Amino acid sequence: VPRIQEISFGEIPVEFRQRTPHGRLAEVVEEAGRRKIIFAWAMMMREIPTLIIHLTIAEEILHYWMGEEFARQGALIMVLTALAMLVDSMTNLPSMLADGMGHPRVTGLFSVFRAAVGLIATFVFATLYGIVGVAAGHLLVSVVMATSFLVYVHRGTIPYRLWELLRECYLTTFAALGVSFA
Repeated sequence: VPRIQEISFGEIPVEFRQRTPHGRLAEVVEEAGRRKIIFAWAMMMREIPTLIIHLTIAEEILHYWMGEEFARQGALIMVLTALAMLVDSMTNLPSMLADGMGHPRVTGLFSVFRAAVGLIATFVFATLYGIVGVAAGHLLVSVVMATSFLVYVHRGTIPYRLWELLRECYLTTFAALGVSFA
């Protein structure tokens, strides 16, 4: 298998699978005479099991761990935080691609800016709405910053369309998640 640097990325179809043929995060393979980059998307969506647990039994977990009153007050916070973690995890694969293609400054600047916006949102939402506001603010910042990053990085930093990532990687994951709650 040739090294990735020797392959024109415009000629390589991108596929996202649960596992690569050799269990690596990403690798170049030959299939039907065409070179493809295969990504292990399951590694990018490792927050799904945690999210399912938090969405379905957050109150029960907190009830047995910390007591009934804490569970009533903390279940929503736990769910909002789990959703924010899921949204943040959607930037993992594009971040690694951007870094690997020689653009670590892009991911680094977005990380620093995300941290700054997160700190400001934490202060504002805590002052106005308390601890539930902090969790809601965390989710809001995650959605805004992850969306901004994905749009920016797919417009020119990496040679893959955002729609390909959403369709091939995340749509299948969210479809499976939807079926599990149906």
